[in-house]
Amino acid sequence: MDPALEPVGRFSSNRGNNGVPCNREQNRLRMSKPSVLPTLTLLERAAVTGDRCAVRAAESDYEGSFPSVEFGWIAEADLLTVPLADPTLPARELLEVLLHIGRGNLAVGRLYEGHVNALQLITRYGTPTQRKRWAADVSAAHHLFGVWNTEAGDGVRIERQGDGRLVLRGSKTFCSGGTHV
Repeated sequence: MDPALEPVGRFSSNRGNNGVPCNREQNRLRMSKPSVLPTLTLLERAAVTGDRCAVRAAESDYEGSFPSVEFGWIAEADLLTVPLADPTLPARELLEVLLHIGRGNLAVGRLYEGHVNALQLITRYGTPTQRKRWAADVSAAHHLFGVWNTEAGDGVRIERQGDGRLVLRGSKTFCSGGTHV
């Protein structure tokens, strides 16, 4: 076996984490070490990461959980920075990245799409200072961003305080990953 594809930790068996047997190709993809990922194209990294997410889908997709392991893989594959790395990335290619992650685990795909959406909004509407700061947060610290898109009747508003601070007031009815983004 190629040393770069040797089994890694809990990916060392021929069974997925949910006990379902994996075929040889699925096993190879699950075992890809992060050191192999930089040599792959963007879509190949997304496909490998989607396959890795699929292996853990049953374990990580339940109410009250957060797919931390999966977002570790997304960071390893350098997919957290996709909208920042190339703001001119064709929409079709970005949609394919989202497709790969979502087909692996829809819960992860939903959170990842919110992250990508937030970064696109920052890239489009943020000041240069904001873009630089948040790009560093994503690149260096692997911060996860998200968007809230449902709100109660009172909505949400930003209020400026006497000391110059801004305070967010109001309510949203739902935010995927709200305690982690």
